[in-house]
Amino acid sequence: MRQALEMLPERERAILRATYVEAREPRNVAAELRISLSHFYRLQKQAIGRIRRLVLDDVHLRGGSLGY
Repeated sequence: MRQALEMLPERERAILRATYVEAREPRNVAAELRISLSHFYRLQKQAIGRIRRLVLDDVHLRGGSLGY
């Protein structure tokens, strides 16, 4: 997971860190990044999708499963 996070563009990484690690309000993070709240949510969704794909690709390459 850490490797997948490091592969994200800095802005997307900052959004995920602020939202999920620092538990900051999206509107405050968006204001700090000088983007609209709707753009914040688009970038957040994009970042989560990238993480999901990177993690799933890694699992498949290792021949494993996520255990669902």
